[in-house]
Amino acid sequence: MEACGGYLKECLIDNWIELSQEGNFNANSRLFLKEGTVRKIYTENAESNTAVILALSHRQDLETVPELILPTRILMENGKVAGFEMPWADGRTWTEVRTDPGISVGDKMRFLEKAADALRRFPVDLVWGDVHGNNLLVCGDAIRIADPDGLGLSCPQEILLDELPERYRGSDGHIRISRDTDILGLCALGLELMLDGFDFYSFSPEWKRRYLCFLRKHGAEALADSIQSTIAENGPCLLREDAFLPADAGLLTYDRFLKESGLWLEELKHKKKIDRWIGEREKRNE
Repeated sequence: MEACGGYLKECLIDNWIELSQEGNFNANSRLFLKEGTVRKIYTENAESNTAVILALSHRQDLETVPELILPTRILMENGKVAGFEMPWADGRTWTEVRTDPGISVGDKMRFLEKAADALRRFPVDLVWGDVHGNNLLVCGDAIRIADPDGLGLSCPQEILLDELPERYRGSDGHIRISRDTDILGLCALGLELMLDGFDFYSFSPEWKRRYLCFLRKHGAEALADSIQSTIAENGPCLLREDAFLPADAGLLTYDRFLKESGLWLEELKHKKKIDRWIGEREKRNE
């Protein structure tokens, strides 16, 4: 693909505003905005992405998922897909919303439940494939799912969790992207919020067991069951109805879990070890 094709030149000289992709280390494109339309122009080989875009253009069954931001126009150059256009979604990324202290945890979990509801309505052969906080947009009271050329495609293995259950890996060690991994991704977003940024999937098996008991004790059975299925050795993941609407969501913090599960002292000892290690390293570097 040419480094600066016709559509890209048009964006650069015709008052399109370039959107920053800072922090997106896997970007293979440039984004531009003009009058409510976003134009995505590929800057390097993107055969897997363009294959998805072409496939989506022939789908007639995606109206059941209005949360999806879909291409409205495919941009062709020299017989190849150079990019596409899609409507601008005026909102904030889930990553921004998650860290906003002005929004309650309960309201944040309601947005995740709306994302889960959208996922439940996906056609059986369609996979979100790249569930993370920057691909989920909060637009008022609604949510939108961005990055349509990522649908059904895997994100790089190195940014996924090393602790993924074996059934998410093929015999070659590569991640198998499926509805199961979509559910795992949504569960991870919810857990990151409820656990104050701590990673549930890096817990030891005993801590995982105690955490699930903790959730069930406080009326979060649907979430606990959904999480349990993502760490089970066999069978598909389960996304229960209202999984992200536990009655006590705003109070189910990491600290409370530690205290009620009897793991507070163990965590305190662990923290002291880390603090001591950091102190020793700083002394060596003086």
